[in-house]
Amino acid sequence: MDIPLTIVLNAEFPDKYASVWKEFRAVQPNAPIIAHGMNNTSHLLPLGRGLAEQKAYIRQTLDLIAGTTSVRPTGWSSPSVYSNGDTMQAMAAEGITYTLDQMDSDIISRLKTPDGSLVLLPVSGRNGRHGPAPGPNEDAPSGWITYWSWPMKPMPIPRERRRQ
Repeated sequence: MDIPLTIVLNAEFPDKYASVWKEFRAVQPNAPIIAHGMNNTSHLLPLGRGLAEQKAYIRQTLDLIAGTTSVRPTGWSSPSVYSNGDTMQAMAAEGITYTLDQMDSDIISRLKTPDGSLVLLPVSGRNGRHGPAPGPNEDAPSGWITYWSWPMKPMPIPRERRRQ
């Protein structure tokens, strides 16, 4: 099947399962990689420990993925799907340009943080994470909508864009 694939990758996976990773990557050598933290069980985002700790964790994740795959992801999906108010700013500060962390919306939007903006891609937690995400050299389609500002508070939706 000719279905585009995006890999959501825990940073520890390529080293821990080197032969599996090598075989998989040989089959999908050009699939974009989205960072998914260090792992989903014992090395999660340091929630509640401040912005600097989250920046360091994200940087460490990106560095490890880049070191083992030669690809530095620009997409992020928090491990175990948990993030907090510091996570978005930490992502932007570390060069992440899009995230799959917003499962409470079906609208693609842009979040502006003090350290840059992120594209928030809606993902269904019930159905899993499927489909390609924009690559680092692709611009968001002109129809994308910005409804969020920093701190994370919904902005009023213009009347002409409200659902009927």
